Formats: sequence, structure tokens, C-alpha cells
Amino acid sequence: MIRLLRLELRRMWHRRLPWVLLLGITVAMIIGGGVTFVSHDATAPTPGDVSAEIEAQVADCRRFTTEEWNAWDQGELGDTDPEYERYLGSFDSADAMADDQCNPRYFDDEFLNDPRFCLISLYEPGVEFREGCPDLEGANVYERPSGAIMVDGTEYRALRSNTSGTVSNVSLFLFVVASVIGASFIGAEYKAGTIETTLLWEPRRGRVLGAKVGAAAITALIIHMAALVLLVAAMVPSAVWQGSTAGVDSAFWFGLGGVVLRGGVVAAALAVMAFSVSVVTRNTVGGVVVMLGYGAVSPTISFLLLRSFRPFELTENLTAFAVGGEVGRFVGSGFDVTSVYSHGVTGAAVRIAAYVVIAVAIALVVFRRRDID
Repeated sequence: MIRLLRLELRRMWHRRLPWVLLLGITVAMIIGGGVTFVSHDATAPTPGDVSAEIEAQVADCRRFTTEEWNAWDQGELGDTDPEYERYLGSFDSADAMADDQCNPRYFDDEFLNDPRFCLISLYEPGVEFREGCPDLEGANVYERPSGAIMVDGTEYRALRSNTSGTVSNVSLFLFVVASVIGASFIGAEYKAGTIETTLLWEPRRGRVLGAKVGAAAITALIIHMAALVLLVAAMVPSAVWQGSTAGVDSAFWFGLGGVVLRGGVVAAALAVMAFSVSVVTRNTVGGVVVMLGYGAVSPTISFLLLRSFRPFELTENLTAFAVGGEVGRFVGSGFDVTSVYSHGVTGAAVRIAAYVVIAVAIALVVFRRRDID
């Protein structure tokens, strides 16, 4: 079996597709790193910059508010909400309204434009968004509240947000590549008719399918992890010379490595499932379309029709496992529903494994029973 797997890996890497994908990904990462480098500035904002930014925001607010009040006063505002018109009428002048709405203290917590590239932005668990590197005093960081929430009088654990960061986002995007790798491997053989030659040489179809599944999974894992490592390598110069490495410690690198590794595992799983679909459809397009179509419509279906199925929904579990998040379940009724905690990475891994096993089992049954022509 090991020998057969090596042969299938050799067959995989003798194809142009893996090398084209690697080349395209490498070029894309180099371009992305270059754009990031030239679009950032190593100069950190100063308290004076903050004051100037607040003054500019106050000036913009006063200009807009004054124009709004004057348009209302001259009857040029047009149709608007009666409640808002009463609000405008509560002020004697445009300046009075601007003084009320544009107090500088209202802008103290506004976003600060930090022109540097923050290395920590590659991986940041629990953070919805960040404005400014960690070494910038007053940098705005928003973390989704955690703990318990009440729904219809019952207390539930709140769902933790998925890990944010460039690496996590790119990892999710690259899963399309994994589906293409898996589907095209067997789809190309059906199209070229070489599957017949393979089965003449090795008639035990279970072994053939297992070797091909292994080759597709290993290739998808290697390409996905290589892409993420290239991404990190392309971004490090921007942080060193045009940004900040503040907040980066051993925990950061350990967590980032986990995202890279889990992303590779998910890529392998998607490649296997796309491969299995292509075995059934006997072409590449079938595997890719089914996987992409499922990913596009399944979240909507689980929200509108099959809410109890949400903890088992493949896309939710793939995403949670890849980026170190959690899978939720819906509580409530109608459109007034809330997503609460169902399970974490381990539970997601179990469900993904079940999907993979089912997909391969179906493909094996079809592959064994179907005549090759």
C-alpha cells in the first residue's frame, strides 16, 4: 500500500496543476508582501497626531451638522422622519446643534490611524478588530464579550468569536484550492481514460482508491501549509521595517502554528471529499461545483430550515476547526434567534472526520461497482 501511495504521489506531482498552484500562490504572496510593505509607514502616531485627528473629525462633524440644520431651516431637507424633524427643531441654530453633536470628547475613542503594519494582526484570537499596534497608547481593540447570555429566561454560554487575523482569513479562502486539487486528481484520470490502465496494473480497487485519496490529501495539506508559511514570511519584513512586532511572543507563534496546521488538515479533508464526489460524478467539475455549492447555501439552509442541524453543519465545523473557533447552535424562535455555544475544536474535528469517512465510503462503493469504460 505504501508503494502504491508513493506511485500516486509521483503521479500527482507529475501533473502541472500542483506546480501551477504553488507558483501562483508564491507570486500572490510576494505581491501581497510587497504591497503591504509600500503601503505602511514605520512612523508611529504621536499624541499630537491624535489631537489633530480628533480636531479634523470634529470639524467634519460640525460641517455636516451645520449643512443638515440649514437645509432643514430653509425647507430643503426633503421628506424625512417626523421625529428627526422635531429633533432638528429643538435647536435654535446650526451652531447649537453642532455644539451638542460634535463635542471633542465624543471622539476620544474614535479609531486612530496607525500607518504601521502590526505583525500581531496575522493571528489574534478573540479579537474582532484592532486599530493600532499594541505598543501604541490608546490603541483600540474590540473583543467580543464572552460569558453567559439570557434567551427567553434561560442562561446559555455565549459563543466565542473565531480567531481573527490575516492568516485565518487567507486559510479559509485557500480551501477552494484544496477542493480543486482533490476533484481534479481523479476527474482528470476519468477524462483521459488512464484509470483503466491503473486498474489493469492493480485490480484491487480499494487499494487504488485508498492510495489516490491519500495522495490528494497529502498534496492539499502540503500546498495549503506552504501557502500560509509563505504568507507569514512575506509579511514579516513589513512588520520589522515598516511596522511593529509588539505583542508577538511564544504564545503568538504557537497559536499561529496551530492555525497553519489545522488549516492544512481541513484542506486535506476537503480534498478527500471533493475527490469522493468526483468519483461519483466522474468529472472534475462535479466535485468542485458540489463542494462550492454546498459551502454557499448550507449556512442559509441551516438558519432558515434546519436550525437544529447547525452543530453538525459541515461548513461551520470546518471553519471553527481551522481557525480555532467554536460552533454554535440556535436558540429562540422565528427570526428572533441567538447563536450560543455548542462545541469547540475537538467536537468539530469529530464531525469533520465523520463526513470524510462517509464520503470515502460512498466513493468506494461506487468505484467498486461501476464498470470502467
